[in-house]
Amino acid sequence: MTDESRPETCGAGNTVANLCALEPGSHLIVLYRSDAERARAAAAFVVAGLLAGDRVLYVVGDRPLPAVRSALRASNAATEAAIDAGQLGVRRFADVYGATPGLDPAAAADRLRGTAARARADGFPGLRIAVEMDDHTRLLGPIEQVLAWERLATRLQHEEGITSVCQYDRQWLHPGHRRLLAAEHVGVAPGWVAPPQAGFLATPRGVRITGELDAANWAALSRVIEARLATTPRLDLDVAGMTFIDVGTLRRLYALAAGLPEGGHITLTRASPVLRALIGMLGWVHPRLSIDPAVDGWKR
Repeated sequence: MTDESRPETCGAGNTVANLCALEPGSHLIVLYRSDAERARAAAAFVVAGLLAGDRVLYVVGDRPLPAVRSALRASNAATEAAIDAGQLGVRRFADVYGATPGLDPAAAADRLRGTAARARADGFPGLRIAVEMDDHTRLLGPIEQVLAWERLATRLQHEEGITSVCQYDRQWLHPGHRRLLAAEHVGVAPGWVAPPQAGFLATPRGVRITGELDAANWAALSRVIEARLATTPRLDLDVAGMTFIDVGTLRRLYALAAGLPEGGHITLTRASPVLRALIGMLGWVHPRLSIDPAVDGWKR
């Protein structure tokens, strides 16, 4: 890793975070040296959140929203699909937290709680927010007010289980202020994300699963499925990109379907011949779980 791509790690918040294993409510920071570094860190944070199945908001100040959306679309195939599915949104700071200057902490808290509630109502298990802080920081004024805002954000995010990253341009900050800001965060968001074992992206009718499923990530999958089923009784799981599932995880999926209320149903869409053969060999059948094999023209 070059010095240009290495994240700033000063003060108490100097641990580089594992974006695929963040606790809900984690409050991260990036002190970037260039627009390119900011873009890398933002893309890594956004992609990790999307693959975890969460709703992700990218919050900007004065930058044109269409330009930010275009940059996010170009950064990763997952981001383009997520924007179209409503899993990834680009917002103004004022639309999420309220207008600055004169930001009302109580009103900001209510807005943030409402944003988290809407994410849950839309079937997402969690909310992640990436915030470009520079315009907001200039409006807040003295560093004491910026730090007070960060403490408020930390408290609110812990209450609501919201994970975030605050992005600061280090050239506009005194070195001592950088250390103070870093100390208000639990870690640094890196400019990369290791591919997770499995990803869970939103689709208009459910969730697209990619990668390998086993006991190690059943809890992550269950979190996403249960959040969706809380808002709709019928769920499509697109498994065309799923490369492996162990028998134990498949059993848990059938058990989850069996526990659905009347009218509830899970459909495995675009199931491969291998998956269908495995289910056929096991002899598992349940009226609340069906299999659609339409992959690469292969039909029942």
